Amino acid sequence: MRWTHGNVALTVLASGTIAFFSGRWSARPSRGDCPEMAGVDAALASLDERALEARLREGALLPPSTTEKHIAALRAAVEGVDPERRACSHRVALARAVKGQDVARRTTPSLWGLSHPSEELRGLFLAEPLTRGWSKADRLDVLAQLDETTIARLADTSAADLEHWRRHYYGLLVACELADGALQRLGAARPPDCPRFAPRRPAAP
Repeated sequence: MRWTHGNVALTVLASGTIAFFSGRWSARPSRGDCPEMAGVDAALASLDERALEARLREGALLPPSTTEKHIAALRAAVEGVDPERRACSHRVALARAVKGQDVARRTTPSLWGLSHPSEELRGLFLAEPLTRGWSKADRLDVLAQLDETTIARLADTSAADLEHWRRHYYGLLVACELADGALQRLGAARPPDCPRFAPRRPAAP
């Protein structure tokens, strides 16, 4: 039950910075005090730095502690920019990072659980029809395996980071094991590379 989308998520988070610094001097028709924002989604272009950082935190694909490091890196990346253009440069980098996160969430089924509290995801797994005929005891056992192994190894992280990982793994369990009709009703999709979850049934006599 290995987290498989970490490298993808890191690439998406970094893409705002990379895209900005690789294309910031390209000519675009623009107006205002931040012409580089002309190529950014209008809904994001209207936000200031503080609001964009908040959006980045809200839609984070990685644990909060890692997201804070990324936000700090975005701030540091514009330190060499002319002071008069620094705020504009920072806004563009943040906006593109937010856009990358939003696209990844919409297009990566394994990220679906990150938008839902872990207790909600746990309840869905226990209550909804599954692709396999697991009993209530089987479902509880699979959840216990996640808690006793994967989640337990992360116990020394912050409470916020721990909740992130519960959302990830419980969400992956829901997306991989719920029946097609239940997934469709929830607006979720099955990931193409599901881990193999299985209950620890007693050995046959």
